Amino acid sequence: MTDKTEEYRESDDFLDWAKKQQDSPDFYWKKCFDALDAPAFIMSANGRILICNSAFEKWMSLPAKELTGKKCFPLVHGTNNFIEGCPFVKSRKSHKRETYILKMSERFYQITIDPIFDREGRFAGAVHIFSDIHDMLKTNAERAMLGKVIENSADGIISTDLECRITGWNRGAERMFGYNKEEVMDKSFRELLHDSPDIDIEEIVRELCEKHQIERKDAKFQTKSGEMLNISLGASPVFDEGNDLSGAAFILTDHTKQRQAEINLLSFMTEAVLRLEKPIEMIRTNIVDILDLYKNGDINNEELFDLVSIQITNTDKVLENIIELKKATAKDEDAMPEIMKDFFRQ
Repeated sequence: MTDKTEEYRESDDFLDWAKKQQDSPDFYWKKCFDALDAPAFIMSANGRILICNSAFEKWMSLPAKELTGKKCFPLVHGTNNFIEGCPFVKSRKSHKRETYILKMSERFYQITIDPIFDREGRFAGAVHIFSDIHDMLKTNAERAMLGKVIENSADGIISTDLECRITGWNRGAERMFGYNKEEVMDKSFRELLHDSPDIDIEEIVRELCEKHQIERKDAKFQTKSGEMLNISLGASPVFDEGNDLSGAAFILTDHTKQRQAEINLLSFMTEAVLRLEKPIEMIRTNIVDILDLYKNGDINNEELFDLVSIQITNTDKVLENIIELKKATAKDEDAMPEIMKDFFRQ
């Protein structure tokens, strides 16, 4: 419940100090107060503005003399009382710093209230500061969105520090390797590599440090269950807030099924050549011999028809052989792209 009506006893000592600062402010204190980019003012125990800095005057488009002595809520919020959740009211009760996120003029501000106590330790007022956090929230929202994209990517995305210890592990990596994040964090990325002597993770990180880019590489990785994966590995540098290189982000695309499909297709083509070459060569030789016999008058039309029919039968057998080979190859459909599946199903 918002404290709307309760009046607090105000400290005469604190009010006297504030009045002196209004009339004849201490030079360096005023300089420090006005040096703040954020709008700020000092309030009494009942929410009256006692002193404000130049940033608050500019923010309100009013001079200090038209701001001091007034309650904060009609000026800032246009209300007759403290707003629900007012951090000043909370601080007045908790005697601690309180904060509040407020949207004004299509921008977000963080309101910070720091209590001020008099010589007897009683709540005398507070320092009220507006911090423009709109751009920060926008950046955080963009980062959160990017984080969701990374987290839900079908590719495995793994980040490491400069010592190649794993610092990030998305769901794609979990699905790909079978390890959850807790099992791999802070472990060496090298432990995941298997049977890839040509891949040196440490060398990749060193190359990123020097060139900030690398070409994608093929590598083999072993899953938690022992299955071997054919992976296309890419890497990008990761920079910290000071723009210093702090690690690497590895993007892993599983090409295992694609590689298997390529092997299946190559096997099919090899087998097809072996099954077709000799029979077709024989059929061609037979047809040439039959035509020579017919040209020389050694066979009549009826005999020609019978001999050609035999070659057609032989051709049908070759085609049946190829169809059987296609069916055998089609058994491993999961490893094939759709266009290949359609071919082998026909």
